[in-house]
Amino acid sequence: MKIRSVLSRIFRLVAGGTPSRPAVVPAPRLERPAARRAPETHSARLLDGRNVLITGGGSGIGRGIALEMAAHGANIYFTDIDGRSRQSLLDELAGAGVQATGFDSDVASSQANEELSRQLLAQGVTIDVLVNNAGIRNTPPPGAGAAREDLDRLFAVNVIGPLDLTARIVERMSAQGVRGSVLFIGSMHQQAVFGDAAYSASKAALAMAVRELAWQHAAAGIRVNGIAPGAVGQEDGGAASLHPYTPLGGHKLVPAHIGRAAVMLSSDYFAERITGCMLPVDGGLALHSYMTMMKPPPAHAQPVAGPEPGN
Repeated sequence: MKIRSVLSRIFRLVAGGTPSRPAVVPAPRLERPAARRAPETHSARLLDGRNVLITGGGSGIGRGIALEMAAHGANIYFTDIDGRSRQSLLDELAGAGVQATGFDSDVASSQANEELSRQLLAQGVTIDVLVNNAGIRNTPPPGAGAAREDLDRLFAVNVIGPLDLTARIVERMSAQGVRGSVLFIGSMHQQAVFGDAAYSASKAALAMAVRELAWQHAAAGIRVNGIAPGAVGQEDGGAASLHPYTPLGGHKLVPAHIGRAAVMLSSDYFAERITGCMLPVDGGLALHSYMTMMKPPPAHAQPVAGPEPGN
């Protein structure tokens, strides 16, 4: 103790004062947006009056999302480069009691995304929910060489375009104080080997984009999440196709299953505090590994084949 006291006196004499502690830099103070509490209860229409923009909404998963969200009261604004698909969805939404508009717009084009944003602004439409659904798989099978233009197109549609459109829509949300939601439709192949490196890499990129954007926009009250579907497919009558590798149910999913997950992640009631999440909706398909193939679970009652909810 005496040595410590002597050293302390020497230090004060040399430094001309008492030893100082390192300065503690306070964390930056964030201005929180006005709170909008989720309702304590919910009606059957979780998205009543919300304006939703869905890319690639005319068919498949995009169509399933559009129909499920419309059933929950959302106004549907969607893009699709196929005119017949656009008109078919508009016809089906005509009796849903919501507003619906289809746009001929290619998400891979920055010019098209700018024009889409301009048209929405001109119509006085403020987007509350953006669903980045449009995606393609156009690379050749394993062993064949993918042309550079094919790879460029794949990443333009699956990754670069959605990020470009998201930046435009989120900028408008932030400027107008909209505590909105952004969804990316990825794939179980963001982590499960598929035999298509380019496609899987594009979906893995989306999974990380969800996390980065969720962090970036949380202060503005904008939630960013994603859905990673498994095998999706249905017969002509709307029944889900048989798929023995899907553990839960032994069927592929139908687009409506993805649509219901999208409704949940877009609703304040169920997802007010969920962001940065990539939700697997795959019937357990991504659970397969070499171990599950070597030692399958005990036998159980076989699923009853029959129609599942379609869209």
